Amino acid sequence: MPRTTIAKTVPSDVQTTSITRSYFDLPGELRRARRAVSLTREELAGYVGCTSQDIICLETGAGSFEILRRTMDALKFDLTGIKMGVMLHERLRATREAKNWSIEKLADRSGLPMTAVAALENGTGSVSDLCVVLNVLAPGWGRRASSNGMAGFDKDSRFTPRHVLDSIAEAFGQIDLDPCAHSLSPVTTIERIEKEAGGDGLTQDWSGDLVFVNPPYSCSNQWLKRVRSQWATGKIGTLLCLLNAKTDSAEFHAALKNGASAYLFEGRLKYGKPDETEEASRQASMMLAFGTDMAQRAIFASREKGFWIAY
Repeated sequence: MPRTTIAKTVPSDVQTTSITRSYFDLPGELRRARRAVSLTREELAGYVGCTSQDIICLETGAGSFEILRRTMDALKFDLTGIKMGVMLHERLRATREAKNWSIEKLADRSGLPMTAVAALENGTGSVSDLCVVLNVLAPGWGRRASSNGMAGFDKDSRFTPRHVLDSIAEAFGQIDLDPCAHSLSPVTTIERIEKEAGGDGLTQDWSGDLVFVNPPYSCSNQWLKRVRSQWATGKIGTLLCLLNAKTDSAEFHAALKNGASAYLFEGRLKYGKPDETEEASRQASMMLAFGTDMAQRAIFASREKGFWIAY
């Protein structure tokens, strides 16, 4: 762990001593947190929605603030020494303001440009700059103890909100097939492909008047490719896919170009968990819809906050 020796000012007739302050090793703690839940960098990257190289950068003290935030969310990794809150950049700002420091003062004390400090408070910037700022702003910062362990890490077992399922039933009808089913999911369907029972929706064929899939976030792009390929077979009347709203992804744009409409939900949906509690999504959600008409989409929009977009 990096250590900094700080000279202590004492009267001239007293022997000079030194104080050693240990700064928090964020890259090392992230690495230990990942290993504690037995994840490779590639597996963690799948949960976070980044590349394994992004995780390597974080674990060597580099990388982007946004990737760090998402990685901390995935690992349930929290920091002490700064103000409480939901978003890390907002907590930074609140901590600075509690000291009655301006951005200019924090920049001066940290040795960083004002633009770098401002970027961090806007949720951008670099991890290396963040560590510099935290060492100045909150010298005692560290990792909050957590007893969640591996049981708290399962980010894929999140179930469609019941109100969304009710809106689907009202607007589009009975679901015939769920190719990404879970034994605890509230989805009511005629047929299901369940991984726990040996099924694999990424390889088995889909068919039915209405197919609905809520894929795991860790490999949503892979499932979206499967959605497009199965729609192209012509064996499905209507296909709905609930997933994270990565509107910048190539797969999302390809889906729109292949006839999908997209419903962007207003606010964050609360997904069910295996322990029967709910958790607000860390990302915005959307539903891609193939084979729907305006009347059906209007019914769905009348029940859920958000709006439809189409290519």
